[in-house]
Amino acid sequence: GWYDYRDLNRVGEAMIYVRDRLKSVGEVVDIEPRTNWSLSDLPTYSAITEYLNNIEKLRSALSVPIETPVSGLLLNYEEANDIERILESLDSLVINIMKAYIYAGEFYAGEV
Repeated sequence: GWYDYRDLNRVGEAMIYVRDRLKSVGEVVDIEPRTNWSLSDLPTYSAITEYLNNIEKLRSALSVPIETPVSGLLLNYEEANDIERILESLDSLVINIMKAYIYAGEFYAGEV
């Protein structure tokens, strides 16, 4: 398959989603991924470098499990799959952080 403008837009939107989810748990990641790629756009080296740097900035926001891939310098099918895994792992970590919040206002049962 081909990695085309639709994939770049979809993953750019996923990066924004994960960025905003990280912010909701206190991790601010300064990225502004592009989400307006069109059929006629040809990704330049600098655009793809920025795309991959955004993934790495997101990945470095939290301590991820050891099996979480590291994005590389190429955008082949393996790298594209790794990007999806990184975003999925980060979203799972945010969910776990949110579940760990103390909602009752107590640290121990029967404290009050």
